[in-house]
Amino acid sequence: MSRFADSSRNVDQLPPQRHRLLRYVAWGLALSLGGEFLNQIIVHHSIKGYFSTLALYAVLLFIAYGLQMIISKLIEKKNVREIFEYCLFGSAGLMIEWFLIGNAPWDHTGALQIGMFTWWACLWVMPHLLLETSISYDSLKKSFWRFFIPFTLSYLIISTLIPTLGINFGIIIYAYGTVVVNYFFVRYVMAISIIEKY
Repeated sequence: MSRFADSSRNVDQLPPQRHRLLRYVAWGLALSLGGEFLNQIIVHHSIKGYFSTLALYAVLLFIAYGLQMIISKLIEKKNVREIFEYCLFGSAGLMIEWFLIGNAPWDHTGALQIGMFTWWACLWVMPHLLLETSISYDSLKKSFWRFFIPFTLSYLIISTLIPTLGINFGIIIYAYGTVVVNYFFVRYVMAISIIEKY
């Protein structure tokens, strides 16, 4: 009887799929707020562009969630699935950058390709880490936020307080700092691999 009660409690604690979807979209948008504030508000002075971009991200995150549901049926192992999705969505983001935004390496040689790849992969996949309910991931989550929040504040503050030159520095910090997110993704996959063994 106690066994049955324990399993019931575990089921009750699982969030409904729609709640998980909304939280996934919310985390994805939270990760994009700083970068788009730099791009749309500070660089391009466009409040409309800022909120339009966030609305577009919300739509893309809903679509990405649906794709991930399909992928989860095709790839059973979670660590393999995360790597596949990181590569898939990072590459899809690069296609958006190249053919819709104009940041292709042959058009904009100064654009940091790995930074853009990581940005899109982070937007669509890193919310998975933030949605983990197991305490085994708590340390990694805290480590991620200890990097991500100061990183975001640094490029926003520098871009805002130092005219002209500060914006260039802010963009450099943002571009290269984004690449560091790959470190946390690798740690996340390693954590999944260890946890799935036990």
